[in-house]
Amino acid sequence: LVSWSGRESRAIEEYVDSPDVRNLLTSNLVDARIVARRWKRRFYPEVVFQYVTGQGRHRLAEYMKLVGYHVPTSHGPGNTGQRIRYVRKQLGSRAGNSTSLPPTAKAKWTNLLKHNFHDCAGLRAVFTSVIEGLNRS
Repeated sequence: LVSWSGRESRAIEEYVDSPDVRNLLTSNLVDARIVARRWKRRFYPEVVFQYVTGQGRHRLAEYMKLVGYHVPTSHGPGNTGQRIRYVRKQLGSRAGNSTSLPPTAKAKWTNLLKHNFHDCAGLRAVFTSVIEGLNRS
């Protein structure tokens, strides 16, 4: 299992009831950001990512750019929170019935899914580049 931060590990600790399953998941979870930072220091020491308050310096989006993974602007960072809030609000006013969502909410949900696709595919591209680079050295 690969994540980009410790957030996933904390979520597993919080939401997985079975100690055996929790241990299995957390003991097999790799924080790709830690490995990617080591890779960047070795192969791209001249690259300095801009610090963003509340997000830090080593954001997945920066590493995706570094390895050449393109994300369409509409599916990149900056829109996710408002989309989630909008869809939740629409679902709440319809008692969770997703079939009655208006077209705008469905479009925001579709864009959330596309954003998540790029997060996963981009993480794979970054981690693949990182592992290949570290294995060559």
